[in-house]
Amino acid sequence: MKKLLIIILAIFILGTSVSFAKEIPFTQEDRERLIRVEEGLKAVNQRIDSLDKRIDDLKNLMYILISVIFAQTIGVVGFVICGIGVQHFNQQ
Repeated sequence: MKKLLIIILAIFILGTSVSFAKEIPFTQEDRERLIRVEEGLKAVNQRIDSLDKRIDDLKNLMYILISVIFAQTIGVVGFVICGIGVQHFNQQ
């Protein structure tokens, strides 16, 4: 039982000492790599912004096309109703 307790304590002490390791500072190469990553992210953000603008333009085009189709439908329905009214008027 004592041996088991000693083994558990040893594992606990060794495990906690590893977690308190020294922090390694950034090197110049790490800083340069981080700058390159930030520049790459800026380029990606610019592309996303341009895609967002293109999507907005396509949305506006879809609104226009739907409006045109709706107007044509209303026009056809109006002509049908007008035609039925004229035929009814001519029969009397």
